[in-house]
Amino acid sequence: MEQQILWRPWTGPGLEHLHLLQKQEGIVADGLILGVQEQGPFRLHYTIDCDSQWRLRSVHMSLLSGLPSSLHLLTDGEGTWTTGEGEAL
Repeated sequence: MEQQILWRPWTGPGLEHLHLLQKQEGIVADGLILGVQEQGPFRLHYTIDCDSQWRLRSVHMSLLSGLPSSLHLLTDGEGTWTTGEGEAL
């Protein structure tokens, strides 16, 4: 299954595009958000990985505007979270 979804926020200017891909080994949601916060535009890219049972495995977010930064989190799908470097949260 593959789907592409595009929508606007209820308030304020912006746009979000989601590409959802379901394969035998798992599901990947890949998205891009364009918006305005504190009167400045921003771009945020995210990837959400799930196993074939839709249990969350990882989240990666990258701010693509201003001072670029990113966050990568991993989970076992049962409540245990770590940073991308393996540090427990």
